Amino acid sequence: FLGENITIILVLTLAIIVAFQVAYKKSEIFMQKVDYLLLKIPVFGRIIQTAELSRFLSVSSMLLRSGLPFVQALKYGNDVVTNGHIKSIINEATSKVVEGQRFSVMLSRFEELDRGFVQAVYLAEESGEVKTAFENLSTLYAEENKDKITLLTSILEPVLILAVGGIIGVVVVAMLLPIFSISIS
Repeated sequence: FLGENITIILVLTLAIIVAFQVAYKKSEIFMQKVDYLLLKIPVFGRIIQTAELSRFLSVSSMLLRSGLPFVQALKYGNDVVTNGHIKSIINEATSKVVEGQRFSVMLSRFEELDRGFVQAVYLAEESGEVKTAFENLSTLYAEENKDKITLLTSILEPVLILAVGGIIGVVVVAMLLPIFSISIS
């Protein structure tokens, strides 16, 4: 099947990849759905979320330290977020802050966000130490991601070694089987 239809399979695969990329870049709704699904992947979703929040918090704390008002710091900090779903959550929460709502209260409406993150933002708002709390949270999330990625790669190493060994074993058996069948006949 592959030998007869390899051209069609390659063209279809390439067309699907190109169509996906175009739809992701052009359609805001499609991008948010894909990014939402990425956040639902068991281990990788948490890594994506903490990386995005770490970047957002780092930039926001830096902007707050330089004297920018809270709402503007949130808006500019949200510009570094690449996940469309998280970006829309922060945009919506920021727009409600302009209307007088608390940022943490608006974030608590979204189930996808880490509860610890929402509670830390709430405590930061209560204590008035938003700059310091954002900076500490950013560092915490960056270290958490570093640890998770290190653990993930250490787990994947043996799995990949076994997979490569299995592929080599199949190739060796495929080469030796005809030799044995010739020597038997």
